[in-house]
Amino acid sequence: MIGPRLDAPSSRATPESAEGHRFVLVGRYGSQADARIARDRLAAGGLGASIGQSERGGRTNFVVLAGPYGDAASLSNALQTARGAGFSGAMTRR
Repeated sequence: MIGPRLDAPSSRATPESAEGHRFVLVGRYGSQADARIARDRLAAGGLGASIGQSERGGRTNFVVLAGPYGDAASLSNALQTARGAGFSGAMTRR
């Protein structure tokens, strides 16, 4: 089973402490294939997600995000769904 490789700080924002956050960052992956696997695992759990790209240190990363969510309850539910699907490092983002 492939898990996320997060390049984020160890503190994880929760909807209650992350005012203005609208997305759940599930993970950053070095390959698009790994990102697709993560996205598909989320879809199997009922959570839609998309894959974006970012550049860091000259490397392309594939970022899996769910959202945007318009309220804290929806964001919290999505975060718990992602974590329940095995993405324990999932966190909220703006």
